[in-house]
Amino acid sequence: MWIGNRVRITIGRASDNDIVLGDLQVSRRHARLERVGGAWRLTDLGSRNPTLVNGVPVAGRSPIADGDRITVGATDLRVDGDNLVATGGERTRLVADDVGFSVGSRSLVSGVSLDLRPGQLVAVVGPSGAGKSTLLKVLSGEVAPTSGRITYDGYDMHRQRAAVARRVGVVPQDDVVHTRLTARSALSYAAKLRLPDDTGAAARRRRVTETLAEVELTEHARTPIHRLSGGQRKRVSIALELLTAPSLLMLDEPTSGLDPALDKQIMGRLRELADAGRTVVVVTHNVTHLDECDLVLLLAPGGVPVFSGRPAELRARFGTADWADIFQRVVAGTAPPHQPAPVGPAPPPE
Repeated sequence: MWIGNRVRITIGRASDNDIVLGDLQVSRRHARLERVGGAWRLTDLGSRNPTLVNGVPVAGRSPIADGDRITVGATDLRVDGDNLVATGGERTRLVADDVGFSVGSRSLVSGVSLDLRPGQLVAVVGPSGAGKSTLLKVLSGEVAPTSGRITYDGYDMHRQRAAVARRVGVVPQDDVVHTRLTARSALSYAAKLRLPDDTGAAARRRRVTETLAEVELTEHARTPIHRLSGGQRKRVSIALELLTAPSLLMLDEPTSGLDPALDKQIMGRLRELADAGRTVVVVTHNVTHLDECDLVLLLAPGGVPVFSGRPAELRARFGTADWADIFQRVVAGTAPPHQPAPVGPAPPPE
């Protein structure tokens, strides 16, 4: 995207902007670049999702320097001379480096290191008290680690929260949808709240329709949620997060209370969502369908990693692929020590 020696450049979703971004979280008129003297100044145009420079919301006309990273919606643009270069995409990584979380003297998560990329489905498993849900809260940015660091696409997940929050979708264990609404109505109300204010009714309807199709609920769009099966209700909760097309999706026990057939169905759908280019992290107590995953992180009580690798590597590590036996050894503290792979720094934005 060449900006050259022009005096004013508009950025937004509408087709008549100088720089048009199809990002669902970008307003029709989102931001404006103006040349003042020999330098550029950036102004946010009152968007629902504020424009950021290097992870900080702009105030007034903010100066822009070569190398700065401008965040518009969930899209990053790096200033490179007279060009704006889109960054992120397939190199986007979630990196956890020796992460721990404690409350007082009690350690809930300890020494977790991960390097996750787009297209991966990652399962976090372990016995009760292993800190699985706590780790998910830390990885998603909801809770800051007490040690270590987490970055997403080069941003600190906690110190630069504003830059990454819109890229992360979190599905809690308990569904938060109004069960008397239909699936379409629930998503329609959510779309009004989450999409930019200037998104037209037709565009919102189109996005709701696309999202229902993405979770295979088109034929149940007009069914009240309380009449849906447990697996279908969970897919409505997932759809609420997919409305804004997050690149990182995290789910806490999405198959809790579901029978084995529905568990398989949900895990298969998560596999498809990852294959579409997202990073998907799921906390689960059900180990039956972990062969769908690219990576399994096994935690011992206290949130201590015991294994991190592909499901097929379990037998070589433990001498068995029987999860009941593995969990028993983890609880007893007789599992072989974990040797985490070194985590390097996230690559610089493109």
